[in-house]
Amino acid sequence: MSDKSNQQISDLMDGELEINASKFLLKRMASDDALKHTWDNYHLIKSCFQKEKQEPLVIDIAMRVILFLGIPNS
Repeated sequence: MSDKSNQQISDLMDGELEINASKFLLKRMASDDALKHTWDNYHLIKSCFQKEKQEPLVIDIAMRVILFLGIPNS
């Protein structure tokens, strides 16, 4: 996975990725296990930094957002 993809995932988590790039990344995440794994890892790291008492829920957020936005899944 590229550094650009990693940066986009980080930006999406921080709410800093523009809407069109967010939609595209979420669509890619729905079908790319490596991207999903990176998303999960970044949330785990964030939880550790924030010293949360529980592990974050691991859900298929990309697919839920895609369904909510009505983006066709190829």
